[in-house]
Amino acid sequence: MRWHTTAGFKATVGLELHVQLLAAQKLFSAASAKWNEPPNTNVNVADAGFPGALPQLNPECVQLAARAILALNGQIQQRSAFDRKHYFYADQPLGYQITQQHHPIGRGGYVDLGSLDGLEYVKRIGIHQLQLEQDTAKSIHGVYPGHVLVDLNRAGVALIEIVSKPDVDTADEAVMYVRKMQNLLRHIGVSNCNMEEGSLRCDVNVSVYRDGEDRLSGTRCELKNLNSLK
Repeated sequence: MRWHTTAGFKATVGLELHVQLLAAQKLFSAASAKWNEPPNTNVNVADAGFPGALPQLNPECVQLAARAILALNGQIQQRSAFDRKHYFYADQPLGYQITQQHHPIGRGGYVDLGSLDGLEYVKRIGIHQLQLEQDTAKSIHGVYPGHVLVDLNRAGVALIEIVSKPDVDTADEAVMYVRKMQNLLRHIGVSNCNMEEGSLRCDVNVSVYRDGEDRLSGTRCELKNLNSLK
């Protein structure tokens, strides 16, 4: 990964990692969270958005999220609450995503990059927050011309979203940060972090600012759902 900025300008980057947890069941239902099963076989009424179906929190997902927070040097919050993020799209049968924008399960923390990561200097990337949320269903294109199919197996699978502070200054730092996160979360058994399977997806927030100005003064552009480090 490489980027180039015009003379007189600099870029600063924040990363949002969406990580599928290695939980046996989904975040708010008893349906299996197994990957690559036949379409629409791991789904129950809560995942499909049936009227009257109530969510029930899976404690295994909370435990895995707490493990990730501690491994990232963060603080588990005494108060944690869920929010509804409303939007309409075919891959979200409920009409909203259950997430934790305002009262996440974890805040703070950091990841240090250095020579062992391939960096010639030491760089600390701060963590803003870590939150639990639901994954969406999977849209399947190209099977029937003019039609989009929806596989609900992934709907409701538990994610943690790890939001970094805007501390990344180069493409190399961004790649090394994601790779270190992959290795760490695999080592502690939180996720397999296989980008080719979609169990790790990355949103990149890029802000370009003039040299000498505040690094957060630029206009932000968000790149969604990157699934490769190349």
